[in-house]
Amino acid sequence: MLQQLDRLVLLTHNAEETKDLGRTLAQLVQPGDVIPLWGGFGVGKTTFTQGLAEGLGVREAVVSPSFGLVNIYHSTKRPEITLYHLDLYRISSRQEAEGFGADELIMDEGVALVEWPEVIKDLLPPEKLDVNFEWIDENNRRITLAASGKRFLTLLTALEDKLRQDKVAFDKES
Repeated sequence: MLQQLDRLVLLTHNAEETKDLGRTLAQLVQPGDVIPLWGGFGVGKTTFTQGLAEGLGVREAVVSPSFGLVNIYHSTKRPEITLYHLDLYRISSRQEAEGFGADELIMDEGVALVEWPEVIKDLLPPEKLDVNFEWIDENNRRITLAASGKRFLTLLTALEDKLRQDKVAFDKES
């Protein structure tokens, strides 16, 4: 039996590798999962979301919902999953986020990916998978996945195992 992980740090070397990570994670997400995406501009949050959406069989173009605040996508491979992609960059308060229903979306039975989650930090459930993106240089990113709660400890261990089985070429940091 594999030891359960609470954190996994990977290095990606281009946008396609960042998408590959999202595609692989798509095989493991479940309805009700909340995945806050942390990091500044241009670090790969939307690219990762595009990969996850592709892995779920989303047919629409996946773009950052900066002005619309939320995009909703439906999985063709896993019809039980609705993907909520929230971008809270333009939101200045928890009350404003609640006003457009961010709190309801993250509590829904879909999978919620939340860019710029700082403004609703106290609304996030205790069980979640935090994904932190760090810019190393033009092509390279450090992506840290941190599990909170039993569900995500199990998911993170399964993700590492799946990456190893699929021989996905990520550099892993300890």
